[in-house]
Amino acid sequence: MKKKTGRRPRPQAPGSIDIQRLDIPKASPRWPHAVTMNLTDAQYQEFKKDPLAFDNNYSVYPGNPMIHIVSYVEIPISAACKPAGNWTVIILHGKPSNGGVVACQQHV
Repeated sequence: MKKKTGRRPRPQAPGSIDIQRLDIPKASPRWPHAVTMNLTDAQYQEFKKDPLAFDNNYSVYPGNPMIHIVSYVEIPISAACKPAGNWTVIILHGKPSNGGVVACQQHV
């Protein structure tokens, strides 16, 4: 018999966007929601151009789309590092539908 862990399967957005959602225990408040995305450079440029449209197009927050981005930080990588092309993006989504974004290009 499988033991239930209380974790829900992580839904994947269409278009092969890699989205990982933070599991929030039922006993804790529902907010904020947090996701981590691994995006190609082209996907990141689409996200950077309009994060709210990206959220709607790829169902980053299904049922509770973001309405405002209140903070957006793109962390620069050192000149000594070689960019790998992909981006790691972390979004905190709180009430009333405000989002905060941190993005960093992966490097080798």
